[in-house]
Amino acid sequence: MSAADFKLQLNAEWKAKSEEILEVFAHVQNDALIGLVMKAPVDTGRFRSNMSVSISTPDITTLPKTTIKGASQVISEGQNKIYSNKQAVKVYIQNNLPYAMRLENGWSKQAPAGMIAITLNELQHKYDGMII
Repeated sequence: MSAADFKLQLNAEWKAKSEEILEVFAHVQNDALIGLVMKAPVDTGRFRSNMSVSISTPDITTLPKTTIKGASQVISEGQNKIYSNKQAVKVYIQNNLPYAMRLENGWSKQAPAGMIAITLNELQHKYDGMII
């Protein structure tokens, strides 16, 4: 095998592996999104509606109080961004409402243990050992 052939083979293997890694990352991000949205306490629905996914840079916006989305719509919009991302870049799942941290720290009787810590623990157990 020539050096050029070896380089082509190595590049093909790297491309296949990097695509597999990006696919696993997308599944982890999707599971994180679903976990956070489904654990979000719901009073008016504003908090859940403001769960957002952004690629590369954080999105600092919030929705108007009158814009209420169901869990399936929030998840679907986030999944579209997650699964259309074909790069190894940061993906942000966030909620920019001013009371988000209070909810994470037990302010709601619906989510007294928060959402983020529980979801991260679930992800750690589900994906333990898959990516080294």
